[in-house]
Amino acid sequence: MKNKTLKFSFKVFAVLILFALVVLFFSFQFRFNFHKDDIIQIASSSRQYVYFEDQLDRIWDYEHLDKLYVTDIINNRYQIEGKYQFFEKDEFGKKFLSDTQMVKFEQDVYGRMYFLTKSIFPTLRSVPIFIESDLAVGARWWAEAEEVVDFSSIGIDGFSITVPFIVSYQYIGDENNLAIIKAHYSNVYGFEKDNVYRMGIEYAPKLYSADVDMTLFWDKQLGYVVKFSDVYAIYIVLVNGSKWKFTGTTDGTMTVIQKWDDNKKDQLIQNIKSNLPPELKGKIDIVKNEKGIVINLGEIFFDFNKYDIKQSELSKLQSLALILKKYFYNYQIAIEGYTDDIGSEQYNLELSTKRAKTIFDFLISTQSINPYSSYYIGYGEANPLYPNTSEANRAKNRRVQIVIMDF
Repeated sequence: MKNKTLKFSFKVFAVLILFALVVLFFSFQFRFNFHKDDIIQIASSSRQYVYFEDQLDRIWDYEHLDKLYVTDIINNRYQIEGKYQFFEKDEFGKKFLSDTQMVKFEQDVYGRMYFLTKSIFPTLRSVPIFIESDLAVGARWWAEAEEVVDFSSIGIDGFSITVPFIVSYQYIGDENNLAIIKAHYSNVYGFEKDNVYRMGIEYAPKLYSADVDMTLFWDKQLGYVVKFSDVYAIYIVLVNGSKWKFTGTTDGTMTVIQKWDDNKKDQLIQNIKSNLPPELKGKIDIVKNEKGIVINLGEIFFDFNKYDIKQSELSKLQSLALILKKYFYNYQIAIEGYTDDIGSEQYNLELSTKRAKTIFDFLISTQSINPYSSYYIGYGEANPLYPNTSEANRAKNRRVQIVIMDF
């Protein structure tokens, strides 16, 4: 009987050891891995459905293009500063810059964020946060986070609150080198003790609640979230009893790049030039400036006053698209359109925008630029390269530029 007991105990011990080894082998230590001078680019697009009293009020499309610079690492905290850019779309689907806010904060290797100045962006803070111990597939953990809620969308300008809450996480599994993490949080906030409740205005908020499900894809080799998505529902009750509801989805990416010095810019310009097809060499200008690298296409891809790409020039544009995909896919790229001063200001603005959009759409369709971090814009007759005093100068001012930005 004693031997049986010993054998049983040994089996239990062996199983426990085996289980511990399996957990150890398949567990992973999640830590953010940034470096000094890293540029963090976060790009996201959202579609939001806004309901008032359960009736659809509007559909709102917006995007974020955020560029953050790791200036230093002090006491295991990343010193981060940069800009959050908020883009909206007009009734024609054209994206325009709605707001830019400069930020400065610290973040530790686990993901906790510490803000040095007051700001609205980023609205979601300290997500994700990891724990000190290694995590195996299936592991769950919880961490504190906070969200800044801005009420300008319901007519209360200049008023925001910071809502604390707990996020639940689960390490679902791996897809190639990406760890899939599910996150969920709900929060409820009452305003009885806030000054806004005492304003006595009928549209002041009384109750705010949110329910959010997120999926995060963590690159185990790079050490940060490379893409993410969420589904959310937000409810706001005003003191007069009226109700607002916001539902929507968000998809986004994060990339980390290094800022270029002048030598690096020169090297990249040489890479572009050496890969250009013979028929483009000498026909497009490539220069460096404070933004990064500017490729001036002129108007060789368009007939006069047209915005459709000439079929005879399509192969040349395809060659350029391959270069952008090879060297610059992870960078923010702006396609800028310009005209001369002939014609009305409105006509020139529309033509320049359509030409920029045509090039942008082509590069997106060929998967040559990142659709989240890139955009197009028309400037019309603004910012001429030369005075519009001769036909030769006007021809040089009619152009589309590809601006590759490192910050």
